[in-house]
Amino acid sequence: MAMELQLTGQLKQELQMKLTPAMLQSMEVLQMPLMALEQKVASELSSNPVLEVDSAESVDAPEEVLEQTEDSFDEKELDVSPDNTSDSFERLDSLSGDFDGDEENYVPAKYDSDEDPKMDALQNTADSGISLQEHLLDQWRLFNIDSETFLAGEYIIRSLDERGYLNTELEEIEDSTEFSSEIIQNAHELIKQLEPAGVGARSIRECLLIQIEQDDSPNPLAEKAVREHYDMLIANHLPELARKLGCEMDELQEVIKYLSHLDTSPGLLFGQEMDNAPIKADIIVEEDPESDDYIVRLASGALPPLNVSEYYEKMAADKNTPSETKKYLQENLRSARWLIEAIAQRRETLLKIAAYIVKKQKDFFVKGRIALVPLSMQEIADYIGVHIATVSRAVSGKYAMCPNGIVPLRDFFSSGRLEGVEDGESKGAESVKEVLKQVIEQEDKAKPFSDKKLCEEMEKKGIKIARRTVAKYRDQLAIPSAKMRKQYK
Repeated sequence: MAMELQLTGQLKQELQMKLTPAMLQSMEVLQMPLMALEQKVASELSSNPVLEVDSAESVDAPEEVLEQTEDSFDEKELDVSPDNTSDSFERLDSLSGDFDGDEENYVPAKYDSDEDPKMDALQNTADSGISLQEHLLDQWRLFNIDSETFLAGEYIIRSLDERGYLNTELEEIEDSTEFSSEIIQNAHELIKQLEPAGVGARSIRECLLIQIEQDDSPNPLAEKAVREHYDMLIANHLPELARKLGCEMDELQEVIKYLSHLDTSPGLLFGQEMDNAPIKADIIVEEDPESDDYIVRLASGALPPLNVSEYYEKMAADKNTPSETKKYLQENLRSARWLIEAIAQRRETLLKIAAYIVKKQKDFFVKGRIALVPLSMQEIADYIGVHIATVSRAVSGKYAMCPNGIVPLRDFFSSGRLEGVEDGESKGAESVKEVLKQVIEQEDKAKPFSDKKLCEEMEKKGIKIARRTVAKYRDQLAIPSAKMRKQYK
């Protein structure tokens, strides 16, 4: 039986949502913490010649006062070549000279060379810093060692994780490279001498020992406690450990205090990850001296007011501008406008969200975390008329500077009802955690409360909570069990 093949046409109607580049940039800018946005703006000011600092708005800001003078520099020339070669500058210089539109006699805005707003914005942007590997390699190059040891050390340095630990056994490095065991071990020992102290360690124990060995005035018992009785130390078996070390309990407490000041993650001092970057608040909440309310405003930080260059905007619209240059200008104008609009939308969204948070969590600014009430992102999304994902992006990585400290915006949110907590609708998770934290802080450190006892103490404060919930919240607060919290005298 022969098989027939036929081609038929079919019409199908369907709706699809496609994100434009402008929408994607708007979402990206909304999600950025302030420091990341400052770096992006600085990068755009450096790479996009049509984007400039709005000097008219900058004049109002005391920290960015601009003064126009006769001694200034020329507007930055455009580079339209794919490879950004210097030939484009000469060609565009001539184009600018032939520019004969209405702006024939137009003179670009000029500023004092010491007070150019565009350069100010670039200089005021925080440096993202060097990575841990770059920091270590800079030190490694100063060692006077043979080339094989140098290459082996470079390989080890590039194998360290973000905390500065070597999670690969030396034997594995030997198997995967051509370096001998002796060369690898020598390189590893040298790496452990680098700063910050503790890098190159393969365990927390080794990390502590490296720091103790490099300390000019270490606790005399600390090295022995870590090297010979580490398991006993981390298990908090202090009476037995004191007997092993042949010391009094107060001497052992000094050892514990000394060890607590050592860094178990030295590598986190470096890197460009925003998780490790300094915190800068996007929102500022201040008490209104004339009323009992609070004022919400945005922290501009080093984020300058932006606009597009009128000079290049007119050049792009002029009929005498060559098509290649006009295309380049139009692309950069479009990119600049997208960024300006995205920043404006970010400001508006953040301000609306922050205003609602302050209204809902007003008692927090007086009583602290214990006064936080349940608040969901969906509630705010419904109130300001956006999708819940927009609220989530807006509060991600953002902080508010309040009268009682800097607080992550996410900390103001909690689910409507707390599992394992009676009357959970009227209490937020953060407020319950704060009460739990206070109870533990006030306990007798020689006889710390068990989780069951913590439930009883919480009930005395009007919060009936299940033991499993106590254990869960205790873990989230990074508070150890009663056994580990016990302090010996």
